[in-house]
Amino acid sequence: MNNEALKITDLDPKLLTALATIQQPLIIVTSDPALPEGLITSGVRKSVADDALKHWDFAFHYILYRWTNRKYKIPGYRKMKSNERKALNAWGEYVYATLNLLIQCHPRLKKEEGENPYTDAFEWFGKMMSNKKAINISMIFSPNGLECKNNEEYKQGQLILESLRSYINPIPIELAEKYLHDYRMFETSIFTANIFDEFRQKWWMPYIRAYAALNREIRNGTYWKSLYRKTDAAGQDKYFCRLGRGNREVELKG
Repeated sequence: MNNEALKITDLDPKLLTALATIQQPLIIVTSDPALPEGLITSGVRKSVADDALKHWDFAFHYILYRWTNRKYKIPGYRKMKSNERKALNAWGEYVYATLNLLIQCHPRLKKEEGENPYTDAFEWFGKMMSNKKAINISMIFSPNGLECKNNEEYKQGQLILESLRSYINPIPIELAEKYLHDYRMFETSIFTANIFDEFRQKWWMPYIRAYAALNREIRNGTYWKSLYRKTDAAGQDKYFCRLGRGNREVELKG
């Protein structure tokens, strides 16, 4: 069955709207005032941005693939190298597990915070993913020289997983506003998982397993790249990538 026969446009329009936020142009989602205007219009910055955000496009298709009970065909999937498929599948499962968790959390969020801040779980998901995408790219291009390196991301992921397995929100209250959508999900999930075993088994634990699988791919895989900026002695910005846990840097040029 091909994608046209599936009539993707007949799916829940709220889901499609949420997924559209994943594919928004980068210039829309990079709203950080610290980032220079016209950040990704040309040259090396656009090359780095396109490479850094490739997995977001895959997430869009993977959600449709899982939502349609694997009937939707992911474009270009069969042409991917095995390490790329493995890495992107782990990422896709993490995003899909997040969506499922939010669907279960949404009706419970109202009880925790009074009036529900989201119309539905899809709106919550869209805002969360849009924020993650913006943070993803701002870490690479930050004028403060922040770096997005695999080993650091893996270590941070392990700390987050340790907290989640202990039913502790990994986001401190002072960072709750920056990561508000994730903070709310963790607060609601942890509270609910502590009370209802069915929720814990069907939604909370699958999310943790998906997160752990993704984190292992970030550490071990040869697909995920460390992307980061360096400023040379002349004050010029240069961009580099490093695959997996290797030490060899490759300068990215436009």
